[in-house]
Amino acid sequence: MARTSAPLLSLDARGSVAGALVYSSWKGRPYVRQLVRPANPKSASQVGMRSMMAFLSQAWAGLGAVAQALWEEIAADLNVSPFNAYVRFNQRNWRDFLSPSSIPTTLRGQAVDETADGAATPQERTMVISGTVPNVAGTNWGYALFRSITTPFTTSWANCIHCGVAASGAAILYNDGPLLPDTYYYNIRNFDLLGSLGAENADFDGTIA
Repeated sequence: MARTSAPLLSLDARGSVAGALVYSSWKGRPYVRQLVRPANPKSASQVGMRSMMAFLSQAWAGLGAVAQALWEEIAADLNVSPFNAYVRFNQRNWRDFLSPSSIPTTLRGQAVDETADGAATPQERTMVISGTVPNVAGTNWGYALFRSITTPFTTSWANCIHCGVAASGAAILYNDGPLLPDTYYYNIRNFDLLGSLGAENADFDGTIA
């Protein structure tokens, strides 16, 4: 409820009214505006882009000074920080479904080794996803987890629900939820430091009762 000074005459008011209007003042001048509640949209494509953004933010520190310095030339051209250049470059590539790279490159090498078949263990409104990154090439950087309610499905940045940092041989563990009762299908794909994306595996699934 809005608080008023000099009721009825309403010389000053502060607060919200009926969840629709907000009264306040700026530099001593009273004003009123529409009450706008912050939104947190979670469409499939927004989740896909946010998943990669979270991965890039987490992985930046682990690149080390040498790899980080390679982004300085692009950063200078864009008048941004090396971190922002790295994020911009990789987010744009992700929209073309190109996996991220730790250095600025347009080359994509041979696909990395496939991720071991994952497992989906249902719990109350949550699916626990587990798996192991193969310890073969030793250059794995991360993985992307994809989800669908149909099978078979084609993986895409728009059905990616999580990207995680994982070196070769590392265990994968992710809690997907909250979920409505249904059967959910998943796929995991690795990517390496140079932006090579592993092949699709067989879908695996779990059912939330």
